[in-house]
Formats: sequence, C-alpha cells, structure tokens
Amino acid sequence: MPLLLPAVAGATPPSFTWSGATPLTGPGAGNWSNTTNWKGLSAPSGSVGTLTFPALTSAACTTTFPPGTCYQSNNDLTGLTVNALTTSTAASSDDVEQLQALMKIMDPEDS
Repeated sequence: MPLLLPAVAGATPPSFTWSGATPLTGPGAGNWSNTTNWKGLSAPSGSVGTLTFPALTSAACTTTFPPGTCYQSNNDLTGLTVNALTTSTAASSDDVEQLQALMKIMDPEDS
C-alpha cells in the first residue's frame, strides 16, 4: 500500500537562477521558457520563490561581444507568480532595460 503524505503547509517555493547558457542563434534564445537558460536546467513555472539574475562570468559572457542571453532575457511565461527578484549590483543601461522588462512580471497590467 503506498504511503500518502499530506502537503506541507508553508513549504518554500523553488527559486531559480538565470545562467543565460543558451547560444543566441535564433528567436527565443533568451526566453524564460528555455530550460538551458536556468541553472539546474529547469524553467520557472507556477509560484516561485526568487528569480535571480546575477552578473554572468562565464567565458562566453566576458568576451568582447558576448551573446545576447548574457544580458537580455524575455519573460514568455504565463501564470508565473514570483515572491522576489534579484539582479547583480552592477547597473548599466542594459541592466536598467532588463529590470524594466522583469518588472512586467510583477504587475503585468502595466505592460
């Protein structure tokens, strides 16, 4: 007989960290639904804890002309609820544009 366990009240929702690992080779490379752009190779869905967008330090992202997924992302997910959002502390004009795009997930009515 299988053992059934009750759901744990107050369980912490999973968190996700952007890796930008997908090569920018076509439409959708920077999409949030693309699992290779997330550490752990799993894209966020449903209710999540924190989405983290760190400064990317891989060799691909520190070249003179890094791929777009190193500094751009596209929230193409629907029904995503995020408790918190973190980004790197270094701010450039690209970071500001990314933050503006990311904030659309917090209040999609404003987009």
